[in-house]
Amino acid sequence: MRARRGLICSVFALLISIAAPVMLTTPAQAQGWSVQGGSARTREIIRRYKILLERNPDKGLAYKKLLELTGRGKGLDALIEEYTQKLKDDPKNWKFALLLGHFYHEKSEYKLASEAYGKAVELGPKEPLAYVGRGTALLMLQQNKEANADFERALELETNRARKQEILRKLADVAFAQRDWERAQEYYDRLVKLDPRNEY
Repeated sequence: MRARRGLICSVFALLISIAAPVMLTTPAQAQGWSVQGGSARTREIIRRYKILLERNPDKGLAYKKLLELTGRGKGLDALIEEYTQKLKDDPKNWKFALLLGHFYHEKSEYKLASEAYGKAVELGPKEPLAYVGRGTALLMLQQNKEANADFERALELETNRARKQEILRKLADVAFAQRDWERAQEYYDRLVKLDPRNEY
């Protein structure tokens, strides 16, 4: 329990240390980084967001802020290049593979995203985020059956209530795409059971 509190405190402190300079960073400064390197302050903010993402590689606040700063053009290409190299240097790191999947997905390169997420699944077979990532990419590739299998596996592995709800919504979306109304209703029923206040 103490170790967990210590981790939460350290992540909170890191977020606070990032927040102040981010508020002072203009969109123009951020855009400048993605093309020409930007200011030292902007690069340091980006470095800190990467640290947070490598600890918890979901598409949360750190991920969104990083993309705001780097942009979705050359900055995103630079992130793909960087994390491709990181994965080569540390080939057993499932989080690097997952982040690569996220970045390819942002570029709408769903085949490459599904391959990167597949690597994350291979390296972290008990990590629900990897299955959710691949399932989402497969859904965009209209591989609904395979996407459904990944979401089901993610649901089995996930312990976080909010993430379970998100996965159930994705499963319901797949069922709707397959015109399986009965199965979609089953997922919605399970969603309500998790949170009776939920209105889908």
